[in-house]
Amino acid sequence: MKLNIAPGGNVVDHRIESSELRTPELEAKLLARIRQFDFGAKDVDVMIVTWPVDFLPSSRSPRGARCYTPRLSRRVAQLVRAPP
Repeated sequence: MKLNIAPGGNVVDHRIESSELRTPELEAKLLARIRQFDFGAKDVDVMIVTWPVDFLPSSRSPRGARCYTPRLSRRVAQLVRAPP
């Protein structure tokens, strides 16, 4: 993922740099969710960051299918707050 984060903490531009998902619908949902990230206001210029989102097996659904959960880097996970 490549994000442009405004001084107000909101994501002003974002895109997938590369993907192995091969699922445009899922990628669109990821982008929609990332657009809602709030990094908190800072007295800085627009920040451009690139970070990976890794999907790792987390559990099995009731029907036995594998479920995958995205894992954010610890630093991104600390910075991101869910919108109110």
